[in-house]
Amino acid sequence: MGDDAQIDTDIYEKIKECMLDRLRDITPVVRIQAVIALGRLQEPNDEKCPVLEGYHFHIGCDPNSNVRQAVIQTMAITRKTVPDMIERTKDVTDLVRKQAYLTLAEKVSIKSLKIKQRVWLLQSGLKDQSDSVKAAAAKLLQAWLRTYGGNVLELLSALDAENSMDEEGFLETRELVMKTLFKKVPAEELVDKFELLNENLVIDLDKITCESVFYWRSLCQYLKSLGPEEEEHLDKILPTTSVYSDFIQKWMASIEVEEDIKKCCIQELITTQLLELASVLDFSDSAGRKSFQKLLQDMLASDKVGHRLIKPIVVGLISLVASNENVLKIAAEIISELQHPLTVVDESVSAEERRKNDIKIASIRVELNQLREELEDCVKQQEFARAAEIKAKVSELDAAKLELLESNQPKVNEIREERTDSDTIVKCLTIISEILTEIMHNHISPTLKSLMDSLIIPGVANEDPEIRNVAIRSLGLCCLLSKEEAKKHLLLFLQVSHMDHEPVRVMTLKVIFDLLHIYGIETFLNELSNEDEGGSKTPAENQDNDDIPAVESRDDVDETEIADTDKIDAPEVDVENMAEKTSRVANNILSILTGLLDNESSGIRTVCAEGLAKLQLAGRVTSARLFSRLILMWYNPLTEDDRRLRHCLGTFFPLYAFAGRENQQIVEESFMQTLKTLFKAPVNSPLARVNIGSVADFLVQLTNYRHLLENAQQNILTAQQNTVEENNLHDSIAVNVCNEIISDPNSFNVKVLCEILPALKISIDNGCILKDLKVLSEKMFQGVKEKTCVKHLEKFRLLIINNLRRLNPEVEIQVENIDPGANLSITTNPPESAGGKKGGKKTKSRKLLKSTDVSVLGDSTLNESELLDNNVFLSPMPVKKSKGRRVAKSVAADCVTKLDDLLEDVNINQRQDKSIE
Repeated sequence: MGDDAQIDTDIYEKIKECMLDRLRDITPVVRIQAVIALGRLQEPNDEKCPVLEGYHFHIGCDPNSNVRQAVIQTMAITRKTVPDMIERTKDVTDLVRKQAYLTLAEKVSIKSLKIKQRVWLLQSGLKDQSDSVKAAAAKLLQAWLRTYGGNVLELLSALDAENSMDEEGFLETRELVMKTLFKKVPAEELVDKFELLNENLVIDLDKITCESVFYWRSLCQYLKSLGPEEEEHLDKILPTTSVYSDFIQKWMASIEVEEDIKKCCIQELITTQLLELASVLDFSDSAGRKSFQKLLQDMLASDKVGHRLIKPIVVGLISLVASNENVLKIAAEIISELQHPLTVVDESVSAEERRKNDIKIASIRVELNQLREELEDCVKQQEFARAAEIKAKVSELDAAKLELLESNQPKVNEIREERTDSDTIVKCLTIISEILTEIMHNHISPTLKSLMDSLIIPGVANEDPEIRNVAIRSLGLCCLLSKEEAKKHLLLFLQVSHMDHEPVRVMTLKVIFDLLHIYGIETFLNELSNEDEGGSKTPAENQDNDDIPAVESRDDVDETEIADTDKIDAPEVDVENMAEKTSRVANNILSILTGLLDNESSGIRTVCAEGLAKLQLAGRVTSARLFSRLILMWYNPLTEDDRRLRHCLGTFFPLYAFAGRENQQIVEESFMQTLKTLFKAPVNSPLARVNIGSVADFLVQLTNYRHLLENAQQNILTAQQNTVEENNLHDSIAVNVCNEIISDPNSFNVKVLCEILPALKISIDNGCILKDLKVLSEKMFQGVKEKTCVKHLEKFRLLIINNLRRLNPEVEIQVENIDPGANLSITTNPPESAGGKKGGKKTKSRKLLKSTDVSVLGDSTLNESELLDNNVFLSPMPVKKSKGRRVAKSVAADCVTKLDDLLEDVNINQRQDKSIE
């Protein structure tokens, strides 16, 4: 039908009603056709349009990706539907994300989107792991550029480069934006279209903006990355080192100290871009190199440069200075200049002193006049001896007169005064911390030691939280250079992590975890043991239970979460006492850190979880209870808004589990601990809302030896792979689950445990474990009565029996009769061939699950963004009952026939008994 086609209202309503009903159909193909058919029946101007409401539901909730893709292609674009379209850029399916970007590029203008939405689309699209999605995001960017007529500066302005560049994640995205724009354009054309420079190859000071400087810097770095063959094009837009130094110096001179925060941020952003552009300059000229180095040193000592500009200046300075020790000496001189600047003081003379000096000057003048007259007389009379004496007196009086005249003038003295304001101290500490971050140093030099004693240590005790934060960071970096300093200050870090402001505590926790990661817990045991013997207590002992949550008292943890530490060689004398002391100190450290996982602050929780995950991944800590704690934290509904926490833990779990055999054993040990904690969670606990089945499925995937083998094929020898196959962890998990079911077969949690058993990959060549599991399955049948649980147990029991038959085909497996109904359902045929009504329904729901399930654990490569999603294991949609009446009747008829045969046999036996009597 054409665009202007019309149909009768009654037909219109009937079609719409019928198609809306088909939107709820069980078959995805039917739903797709219904979506397409309803495309011409939309009413975008009606906020309560039923078609748009149906689209709104299916675009976010339909389990089939093809349906979601069809909705994106068909749905009309309105203010109400644009957020749904943007939300689909986070879809778990590549094709859906790609279609969302293509639709946005085709139908949605950049001017109708908020700045936050624009930045988000570029962040997620250009950094997507799918190449097709990246290409679609690039088309979206090209469409936005066409909206502004190909003007890159206007596009950057639309992205609000002034404010967005400081946001987390956009620092990398802005590079991708420019590279995407440059990628398909020849270098010569890029240079020809760049018309922002003057004859000196710099931007005029009155034309400098954030967008223009950013564009200039990005283009220079892009041409530099292309290699030597594009240097001729780079030379057309890049000035010499001397010219560029003068340009930056003029720019710094034009900057005025602004009280307006926005203007100050713009100036800092422009200066940062100019300093980053310096990395492309050619410093082979020694004169230009020295001039630029002097410029950077002057900028560090300038009051116009705040602490946020320290990092790019330090990076440039380190690249120009030969040795690290020279960098520290230069920094020490600059810090000394900042702390004790040269100040000019005017000392004016009082009025009384000036009057006295004037009287003395007047008397000297009178006396001088008299002496000059006498001198003339002596010369006339040729009394030269007397004339010489008078001349000497005149010289003395002239000197006295000059001294008095100078004393009347205000004196200018240069003195050095100590500056103790917070901005100066923060700037000095930032210089130290940035230098220690960038240089490769392996010891604490005398220069650094003097800076620690004079600036860093006093800064830790300063009353200003901002100063303490930077001082803690600087002290932590110094401790990374010296193990002795780390031992000396660890107790201080532990105390600060519990008693200071939140930003300082977060920084301190980062320092603690870095020290434990570098040196290991065993390094600090002796130091803390001595502190403990001396009477001092750890922060865990000083604080009340309310301040530091005790691990034993938490509702969502079953037992105390204390990690096992690496073994330490103890002396021969008092080995048991030393081991006990070592274990106590290590447990105290880890109890403090794990206790902070329950802190109210999201930042503190995230840093602790990330630090503990790194310690486990590095092998510094091995604990099944700690791993269980992190699993519970990941699934806890209270952490849904902590995106960084979810992303970190979601990346950590598969990396840790598939890194080695020992790690997977830790996951196996935490299996039942985690499930028991969830089983015992009180009703009012957030863990009561966790889907236990989803947690169990995730742990089953983490303990699957096949994923470990896939990783082992690249990193581990074949002999070790065979060891992994022989020691299948699912065997021990199956035994533990069976014992748990047998211990309490009537428990409400038995259903979850029964669902686990068929999902386990049991060893098919281990006859002992198969026989044990067969015995356990028989015992479970005797206690479990719930029908759903019995079905899962039947499937598990059949799997064990089939494996035993494959292992020993000559041996006949005895199968005990447990329940007539259960015996009928045990069959080697697939569910659809059984002919049962429930079997047919179960089969269709399985097909939907396979087509919609996007579990990343089934792939050989793990996607960090998919691990962050909570909907890793999607549940099947409700399925309508299938047409299985005839099959059901046939099964019922078979049952009745078997029952009649059984009764007939019983009657025959009774007759034979009577005849014998």
